Formats: sequence, structure tokens, C-alpha cells
Amino acid sequence: MDELVERYTNKRVSFRFAGVSLELALSQGLFSSFDVDAGTKFLLRVVAGQVDLETVSRVADLGCGTGVIGIAVAKKNPQCTCVFQDRDALALAFARFNCRTNGVDERSRFAGGLGLQAVDEGPFDLVLSNLPAKAGLPVLSRMIWEMLDRLRPGDAAGGVPGGATAGGVAAVVIVATLADEIGRILHSLGADIFYTEERREHRVHLFRRGVESAAVRAQAESPTAPAPVALTDAGYLAAYLRDRVTFSHGGLSYDLDTVYNLSDFDTLGREASLAMDVMDKWVDACFFDSGSGSVLIWNPGQGHAAVYLSGRFQNLEPGRFILASRDALSLEITRWNLSRSFDAAAGTPVSAPAAYHAASMDALCDDIACQAAKVSLAMLFLQPIPGTGWEEEAVLLLQRVLIPGGLVIASGGSTEIHRFLSALHGMVLHGSRKYHGSRAVALKNPA
Repeated sequence: MDELVERYTNKRVSFRFAGVSLELALSQGLFSSFDVDAGTKFLLRVVAGQVDLETVSRVADLGCGTGVIGIAVAKKNPQCTCVFQDRDALALAFARFNCRTNGVDERSRFAGGLGLQAVDEGPFDLVLSNLPAKAGLPVLSRMIWEMLDRLRPGDAAGGVPGGATAGGVAAVVIVATLADEIGRILHSLGADIFYTEERREHRVHLFRRGVESAAVRAQAESPTAPAPVALTDAGYLAAYLRDRVTFSHGGLSYDLDTVYNLSDFDTLGREASLAMDVMDKWVDACFFDSGSGSVLIWNPGQGHAAVYLSGRFQNLEPGRFILASRDALSLEITRWNLSRSFDAAAGTPVSAPAAYHAASMDALCDDIACQAAKVSLAMLFLQPIPGTGWEEEAVLLLQRVLIPGGLVIASGGSTEIHRFLSALHGMVLHGSRKYHGSRAVALKNPA
């Protein structure tokens, strides 16, 4: 993993917090790729002035990115442990690397998924987050709800801010344009906001569980999705859902529950559409008749290709899909859509698709190889970070998992597809579709 981070690092920076020095690797594929961002610096300055960090033992960095917030606190207090959470597997890889660089890795744990979905630890003395402004208010509401739910309870009426008798503290920073909305969410969930500070572009809130917050949260439960979406078992995904939409392509109609933060939520995008065109042309009706072989989809997005493919080939159960992405949200919504659509068609429970939260395609190789996967169709939706050797990663992945005679469908920008084809050797190009700077190709692995 260190080799991967080295390849994906575009800058190393030094940063000081409350008298301790940090060294950080940053990536152009992640938020704040050239310096520690202003919101994070502001949050840490306020926390250092308002929270007695010597009293905290369990810390959580929610949406950690490269890990700067949690590392700063952990390095300041050598006695505390910290959970680093992010939905982006590449961010977690950088957080791990930066924890080792700064000597706090033995006191750190890392969790992917959505929010605190995969975090078993708690309750926490301190939860911190540079709230992602683009996530949407339902998602931000969910994050704040989780923070309150996981804070160590205490006497909110007594003790110094952040002290042991006052219970756990949460600290968030948000861009000024959403600051009033976040304040309203905090009040609606019964939070006790004991300190607020703002600058022109950001506002920081420090808050605890209020006297009535548990009852308020229990009554409100978690923020849910809009009414048109059936939530049944959506769980953590509920706050991300925006609508159920019917899409049509190649004479086939299918329904998707779509989410905020991912493209193609109301119309079918060019790259997904071109991949489906190629699929229709070069994947024939008997391709999956044998009942063997899996379908690997890298970057499945909202789930268009997976649901369309399962609609085309009724014998292709969700359990034969392998979904992989940096983005846990993409994995969750595609699993949800694929299982839901097949259940609706078959009327009986089916096995869920496998999902791999992987920082890159070469990081994925070992995971899939350990499962002895035999992939007969690999669909790669390329969203590369330039200059990282992603072409070699794609080639290595296909060499490891694609069976003889297997098919590859790759879709992306025309430049990326050209680079991908230039790196391949020995595969036969079946055909190609192009449209307005995007391209999809079909290739066959020799038998």
C-alpha cells in the first residue's frame, strides 16, 4: 500500500498544531491536494482553544480524507486512540500512510463505508469532521445524528467545555453558505451547542448531547429519503437516496434508486450509454448460459450497467457480480439496485453481489485473487488520476482475473481509452463506439 500512496502522492507538506509538527502526503485525487485546507486549519485552531485534549481517550475523524484532523489530535495526546472514517478507499490509504509517517498508527483504526456504518468503537470523547458541503443536507443531517448518537453521555449542564463531566464533544466546520442550515439541524436534533466561531468563509460549531437530545433523536430517528423511494432495508443508504427513476436503453426499461453525489442520477450519461451499446453488440444471448463465470464492474456508479445487464440476461443473478470502487457509496447503491431489481423480477431472495472497497485497480487484484474469482466479463468505467500508472493497474487486474475467452468492456474519455488500449497486449479489439469525446470498446481475451 505504501507503494500505491507513493505513486499517487503529488505533494508533501508540513503542518503544526498546538505545538506538534505533522508531515503529510497529499494526492491530487483527493480533497485539498496542495495544502491543508482553510476549514481544517480553522477547526483545529478552535478545538485546541476550547477542548481539553488531555481528557479525551477515544476520538473519531468522520470523513477523514488524508487524516490530518485525527492525526493532529492523536499526536497532541499520546494516550488517545482514533478511528479514521471515509467513504473513499484512496483517502483511507493516505490516512494509513500519514498515520505511520507521524507515529500514531498503532493507536489508529480505519473504517470505510458510509458514515459510522462500519465503526464498532464508541462512545467517543471527541468526534471531528470537516463536513462535506457537496454531500447534501439529508446526508449532513445523518452525519450529525450519528455524531450525537456516538458521543459519550455526560452532565450537559456542568463541567468545563470538553471536560470529563460534560460528556463527549463533537466539533464540525462547514462553509458559510450552509452554516445556518447546519445550525438548524443541530437544534432540531437537540444538540447542546456550547461554542460557535465564524470567519468569512467558514463556521465552527462545538456541541454535546443536550439534556433532551436522546429523546429528540429517538423520535426523529435518522433523516430519511424523499417519499418516492421505497426504503424497506436501505439502512444507512436512506439519507443518500434522492429519487426512483425509470431509464430506457436499447428497448429495455429499468428502475434505479439514485443518490446524491454520483452522476447519472436523472439521465443516462454518455459513458454508461456507450458501454451498454457495446454490450448489446458483443455480448450475445448465450454468453452467460453456462452459469459459470463472474461479472466484474469497476466504478459501477448508480448501478446502470449492472441492472441493465441483469435485465438483458435473466439467468445472471446478483451473486455473480463483483462490484469494485474507491467509493463506498457507489458500491452500496449498486448492490441495492441490483438486488432490488432482481428480487422484483424473480420474487425470491437472492445472494447479494460481492463488493470490494479498493483504493485502486492494482489494490483490488489481491482481494479478488484471494477469492479465486473467475471473471468472464470485466466492465471498467475509467476515472483515472493522471500520472499514476493507472493503465498498468488495469492491465494487471485483467491478467489476474479474466478467464481465457473472457470479454472486456472499457468506457471513459477518448484519451483515457486510447492510453488503455496502448497498454494492452494480446487482446483482440472487437469494436468501439464514440460520442462527443467519450468512447467505449470491447476486447476479447484469447482462449
